[in-house]
Amino acid sequence: MNDAGWLSVAGGCHIPGIAPVLTGTPPTLSRATDLFAESVSEPDRKHTPPGHRGGGWPHVLHAIDPGPTGLPDVAVTTLMRESARQGADVAAAVIVEPGSAAISEWMGLESFGVRVYCYSLPSDRYLRQRARYAETLRDWRPALLHCHGARADLLAGWAAGSLRLPRVSTVHGFATGRREPRLAGWLRGRALARFDAVIAVSRLVRDRLLASGVDPRRVHLVPDALPGLAPPLTRPAARAELGLPEQGLVLGWAGRLEYEEGADILLDALPWLGDLPLTVSLLGDGSERALLEELARRLGVADRIRWHGERRDGSRLYTAFDCFVVSARHDENPRPLLEAMAAGVPVVAASVGDVPELLRDNEGMRVPPAAPAALALAIRATLEGPAAALERAARARIHVARDFASAPWVTRHANLYRSILAARRGGAA
Repeated sequence: MNDAGWLSVAGGCHIPGIAPVLTGTPPTLSRATDLFAESVSEPDRKHTPPGHRGGGWPHVLHAIDPGPTGLPDVAVTTLMRESARQGADVAAAVIVEPGSAAISEWMGLESFGVRVYCYSLPSDRYLRQRARYAETLRDWRPALLHCHGARADLLAGWAAGSLRLPRVSTVHGFATGRREPRLAGWLRGRALARFDAVIAVSRLVRDRLLASGVDPRRVHLVPDALPGLAPPLTRPAARAELGLPEQGLVLGWAGRLEYEEGADILLDALPWLGDLPLTVSLLGDGSERALLEELARRLGVADRIRWHGERRDGSRLYTAFDCFVVSARHDENPRPLLEAMAAGVPVVAASVGDVPELLRDNEGMRVPPAAPAALALAIRATLEGPAAALERAARARIHVARDFASAPWVTRHANLYRSILAARRGGAA
């Protein structure tokens, strides 16, 4: 973390790199804005003009929308850490909700050589967020902006477009289901059509991008790697961490408690498994938790459910499970599936999105989507045939280790950055 500490001004905007010298009555909004402008008007002397750095890396700013939790995403942070380790100058611009406990985690990236600009602003203050992104761009002076998340695409992309900077976005998915913000999705599609490159993490995301009008020549399919996962706990330690019984069968599920993630489908399958000594462990939170708790009560299975909420590094706990279930209706980026495969846990998954390509026939069991009876049958077969299930899980683990390593994934990003800058220099962008 920067030794100079933090200064909180302008209604909660935390500015890294400025000593906290103001005390007493907070400054007015206009004066706070002036102080911020003064602080970034002179570029940091340790940075040189944009261009290529160590290992052929360009000078990159990552603009990140971390979502409601505010927490760092392991794929994004690994990309930044690895590029910094290879000698690149890399920075992150992150906007989190006021009072977020995630700020310290983001600032921890500075110990790996990543410059962090972390701002605390309400999610609906769009113009102020855009202004912070613009000020960061002027301070860091990147050769290229890489956006992660819808808000970053719209607001940081807008600011970078005004400066005629090359822009890249990684798209992990789109809002779907019963609460899809259609206007926001349309605006994001329009914005992405103007980016130099858009990275799709799955075939389903790629197809959505093409359908939204993004030039196929600018869409790059680069599935996420599985880097930097915390070492898994032993089975007894993982169960103790989750407060689960040492004996008995445990089903695991991880994701957002939203309609498209299909936790209700798993709950609907449980009455078919009533004869098994079964506990269900749900990792994650979301807007439909209360509805799901009510559904569990109606189905008579509430006493078998453990609601764990959001868990940092939840994948290290998957060893607590006898079977991991993916019951999504729609899944554009099945990260929990890959994490369970990497942990060597037997998997039962709904055949949605890229799941049929990721989980092969001899690596786990697939079922039709939104089919609770079929899901129950596959879970029963997995739990009642543990030897065969573990053989499938071992093959899945080898597959993930071979095909989702971080080193080639990071190299693909470096090559894409270089090609974008070369195209701009040649007038082809």
